[in-house]
Amino acid sequence: MLFRSALLCALAPVAMGEAAILALGLLMLVAGLFRAAVGWRAVGLARGPMGLVVGLLTAAAGVALLLHPVAAVTDAASLVAVYLVIDGFVGSLFGLRLRPEEGWTEAVGEGVLSVLLGVSVWRGWPFPGVQAIGLVLALKLAGAGLVLLRLPRTLARAEKHL
Repeated sequence: MLFRSALLCALAPVAMGEAAILALGLLMLVAGLFRAAVGWRAVGLARGPMGLVVGLLTAAAGVALLLHPVAAVTDAASLVAVYLVIDGFVGSLFGLRLRPEEGWTEAVGEGVLSVLLGVSVWRGWPFPGVQAIGLVLALKLAGAGLVLLRLPRTLARAEKHL
């Protein structure tokens, strides 16, 4: 699901304008709900609330885009940049808490990637506005999808030890 969302994020900026912002907001909301579900499972396994926080933050950023689609593109880019930096920081901490379980390096790497992508959106690189948001979120969601492919196996093994 996250890979499909990533592809749609990469393609959505071509349409530009309010429709692209609405599509990005919806995709972030869906991705956030999936991440929150995995995070909730991790909380139940005494792995801490980081995954849940990241999922809820993703969903909240999506809702913000859905509620304010007419806002200037720079405002949307700033919101996404802040989201990516916070998500990356929390995601890296979540990955470090998973250590030495399988998938912890991917979680930390995805967190670092998120921070770098947030900084790139803030600086307006590689493209300004909605185009950057779509491409950067496509990379972000693809990275999150890769991490989520590894974490269920890790969480299942952790359940057996409890």
